[in-house]
Amino acid sequence: MLSYGAYLAFDILTISLQKASVGYSSDGTPKRRWSTGIGWTQFFNAWSWAIAEDVRIGAVGLLALLTAPLGWGLFSYHIYLIWAGMTTNESSKWAEWKDDIADGLVYRSNNDAMLTMQRTHQDNIEPMLDWPVRSKQLVVRSDNGQMPKPSRKNNSARGSPPNDGNDAQETPEWERVQGLHEIENLYDLGFWDNLWDIVPSK
Repeated sequence: MLSYGAYLAFDILTISLQKASVGYSSDGTPKRRWSTGIGWTQFFNAWSWAIAEDVRIGAVGLLALLTAPLGWGLFSYHIYLIWAGMTTNESSKWAEWKDDIADGLVYRSNNDAMLTMQRTHQDNIEPMLDWPVRSKQLVVRSDNGQMPKPSRKNNSARGSPPNDGNDAQETPEWERVQGLHEIENLYDLGFWDNLWDIVPSK
């Protein structure tokens, strides 16, 4: 809408410049374009005159022209969020995960037994939601960078605190996350499915 408003103001002021400088033929067609053969200084002076001559149209047109990039930027950012499958609030959370990964504090596990235990624990707290995909990994953040406790202790699957450093070797259940690309985004269904998901259902 802002871009269209700027275009309308440009079109109206162009007609004013055409009438004041060159004029139109008897059949209503321009004799020639008003800006033909003039330099940049005269061009900008002519536009300054047109804006001052019709302040309401000129002011609204300038406002629309200057604010249109903000609207396009916001629109582009939301298209990116739809493509990435996250909200503006979640983008800040992913930024926090990125910092923790860079500090070597994040571990993940693909152990089926641990995932089942975690899901059972979560289902007792929150009801099951109707979502087309389910997570295939368990991700925890360590406070001191140490490996989480082995899965033989039940509380390890619930995101328990890291051990005291006695287990120096990595267990098969856990591996240190090296980048965000190793963590699955449960809400990313693909661009078109993400777009369809935000469309209000009838």
